[in-house]
Amino acid sequence: MQAFRLFLISASIMLLGAFSIPALSSDLYGRPVKGIIFKDEHGAAWPESDGLLPLLATQPGAAFSSETIRKDIQYLYLKGLFRDIRVGAFPEDDGVVLVYTLFPETVVDAVRIHGCRAVSRSRIKEIVSKMEGRPLRENLLPEVRIDIMTLYQAEGYFDVDVGFRKESGKRPYRIILHVEIEESKPTLVEKIEFRGNKRYSDDELLSVMKTRIGRPIKRDVLFDEDLEAIKRLYADAGYPAASLSVVDMNFKEGKAYITLSGNEGPRVDVDFRGNKAISSRRLAKGLLIWSEHDVSDSVLESSADKIRDMYRAEGYADVRVEVKKRRSDDSLHILFDITEGPRVTVSRISIAGNTLFSDKELKKGMRLRESGRFISRPYVDEMLDKDIETIKYRYIDAGFLDVSVKAEVQRSADRSRASIDIIIAEGVKTVVGVASFEGNIVFSSDDLIQRIKQRHGMGFSERLLEEDKYNILSAYSQMGYIYAAVSIETREALQPTEKSAKDREAADVRVLDVIYKIKEDRPVSIGKIILRGNRTTKDHVIIRELSARPGDKYNYEEILRSQQRIYRLGYFGLARLEPLRSGEKEYVKDLLLTVEERPAGAVDLRLGYGDLDRFRAGVEISHRNIGGSARTASLRLENSDILQRVTLGFQEPWFLNRRLESRFTMSWSDSDRINVDTREVYYQTRKSSAAFGVEHVWKALKTSLVYQYENVENYNVQPGAVLSPEDEGRVRISSLSPGAVLDMRDDPFNPKRGSLHGIAIKEAMSGLGSEADFTKATLQSSWFFPLSDKMIAALSLRAGMAWPHRDTREIPLHERFYAGGGTTIRGYLQDLVGPTRPGADGQPVPTGGEAMVVGNIELRINPTGNFGLVLFADAGNVWQERTIRIDDLRASYGIGIRYNTPVGPFRLDYGQKINRRPGESPGELHFSLGHAF
Repeated sequence: MQAFRLFLISASIMLLGAFSIPALSSDLYGRPVKGIIFKDEHGAAWPESDGLLPLLATQPGAAFSSETIRKDIQYLYLKGLFRDIRVGAFPEDDGVVLVYTLFPETVVDAVRIHGCRAVSRSRIKEIVSKMEGRPLRENLLPEVRIDIMTLYQAEGYFDVDVGFRKESGKRPYRIILHVEIEESKPTLVEKIEFRGNKRYSDDELLSVMKTRIGRPIKRDVLFDEDLEAIKRLYADAGYPAASLSVVDMNFKEGKAYITLSGNEGPRVDVDFRGNKAISSRRLAKGLLIWSEHDVSDSVLESSADKIRDMYRAEGYADVRVEVKKRRSDDSLHILFDITEGPRVTVSRISIAGNTLFSDKELKKGMRLRESGRFISRPYVDEMLDKDIETIKYRYIDAGFLDVSVKAEVQRSADRSRASIDIIIAEGVKTVVGVASFEGNIVFSSDDLIQRIKQRHGMGFSERLLEEDKYNILSAYSQMGYIYAAVSIETREALQPTEKSAKDREAADVRVLDVIYKIKEDRPVSIGKIILRGNRTTKDHVIIRELSARPGDKYNYEEILRSQQRIYRLGYFGLARLEPLRSGEKEYVKDLLLTVEERPAGAVDLRLGYGDLDRFRAGVEISHRNIGGSARTASLRLENSDILQRVTLGFQEPWFLNRRLESRFTMSWSDSDRINVDTREVYYQTRKSSAAFGVEHVWKALKTSLVYQYENVENYNVQPGAVLSPEDEGRVRISSLSPGAVLDMRDDPFNPKRGSLHGIAIKEAMSGLGSEADFTKATLQSSWFFPLSDKMIAALSLRAGMAWPHRDTREIPLHERFYAGGGTTIRGYLQDLVGPTRPGADGQPVPTGGEAMVVGNIELRINPTGNFGLVLFADAGNVWQERTIRIDDLRASYGIGIRYNTPVGPFRLDYGQKINRRPGESPGELHFSLGHAF
């Protein structure tokens, strides 16, 4: 349908363009185009001519032709910026100068809403937002006015008035549309009258309604909620067929007078007889008379069918249900007379005639199961039918095209047990002989043979044959041959193929050679790409994201990838790249890129709680499209029990006109390193820093290089944490940090499969102005393996080492490695795995170290559900010197609970120490947001 609409639009535009070209002297045709000028309807130069010239099929130097002029007008119309286009051709020397007179559309830059108090502004914004960024259509304003008035009427404001006012925008041909609302007073309910009600009084009916006398009348509440509430009231009293409607609603002097009329229908009594296996209450819930508000014969019979289905699902294959009705003047008695019969269980399933698949393999794929000593399995006819079809298609897919599968069911004398005999006549096996290709030039036969699954000697499968056809067409499509066609023929092989061991045991084998007949046709390339719909974002910012470019081979996968890149910018609600004339066969395809922008500004509020930082809160204000350039600026404020931080950031997605993302950040922070148990402060760090870095993403690999300047002050340092005099006071660090991350996880928040690997190096050098010289390297590797639908194994290994250089004797206090706590080695207090010294109160104080290794393994149970369970084991240590001793690891094991949220799981873990030392607790409890790794 979308393609058909585009075709109609294109055809209409071409017709309009034909009438826009004045009658020209025939002696101009064929002359070279000397120049192209764009003007508005007043004769002024068009302000954005550079963005229009690439759209034209007629370029300077080309021969003048009315056919190409029509195409040019079509392309210009598709921008959605013009209501009319006229072209004049004027001779100049031996050539032609083209003058395009453009009559611009008036585009609505923004919509402002005034006078809105009684109704949610966001609901009105939904109505008028469809006008933003689009040409103003005066004929749509009455429709928008009605929509707003309808919204107000739903809230009880029937005298509201809506008007529109236009204001010139900052750019030419742009306006700001003001929606001015006069709300007046709400219309109050003066009287509610009921007709046709006998079972309930007016007051009883009013008691279940939300619409009340003296309150504003809300149309949607009256017509939807109130009428449905009265129907439920009648249904609960045994009147399921009761009907009710608003027959009159008058307004006078700001008051509403409402009349409701109803038909109560008969009072219905429902009984069940003969049911023992299923309770009457459960059966009654399945009756359609309550949900359909209908007691007709067809609805009653459908209810009986539902009862039969409920019984058959429980194994009552012989159940019979008869509906009996008895009427009186104003009542209806319905009896569902049930003959249950015996519950039938599967006592035995026997399979005969099968040689390709074992009994165990076939039974594993069946829905019916044999009853065991402690579990009885119900017999269901429909399940047996599906099982027969499953077995049949399994054989057909293996090459047994003439297989016959039948089932015989024998019931015991009391008809409570079913013995099932499945008889299989496998027939002749059909295998693939020689696969050959005809008509292929772009790909060799050896290339194509690697793309098909139907190989020599395999069982012949129609399903795999269709997959092979798709794979071949996909290969051609990626090369631009979108009109390629593949037909498949099979023929009996003249020479028998070599048989496998199973084939030799068979009486006969049928061999089919497969011929793939290919019509390659010609390759298709991309012509022009016409962009429309962007009102803020600059054209080149969008176009540069495209991986499909003019002149490239037409590759549908690249077109989809281009759309995804535009979506990833984060402020487009629509990005659709499609052929301009999709219904036509053409070898140069012009594309229309339609986008719809969303607000690029955002305010993000964050709240959390953890065992280390207690309550934490943060707010981030950002804009992701400053000046329509895709640049991002952000301000983030964070506060918790141990951290206060302010960060100002700026991001440029294309650095030096390359796909390099650059970031500049300035931050100030004040943080505490504490004993999570006693909340005692080991030391505090006040830091101000500035950093600039670039990163490049290529598929799953991200590389980065960051320069950082930090002014760090460590203060209130406990004596036990001091290894050198430089551990207290100020230190200036200037560093370069290269890094690389290979992320092959399927989900960054809650991965189920894949792996993550990373390396980061921080090189602080006096040559860059740093007061401390050191190298710090960290490595990480995490793996995720799905063991089943409900279970995932996760493994992680982290290691790090730091080297001081020159006059620096010790790594700065805040740059050392620490371990212990909820994200490293659970079961231990935060940072207390590794070297420590006694503090003033005799308690250990971590000093950190120059080497670290941490390993984790988790078994995540039900990771995709709301609640999950984790079994884990952690091990690792920190060493003061640059040595890693595997025989000196601290370890723990434990269990955790997970509750999944949109930004990762909330986790509660308890870790138990292994070989705990004197004075240590048995274990520790940790809770936070996000996985441990």
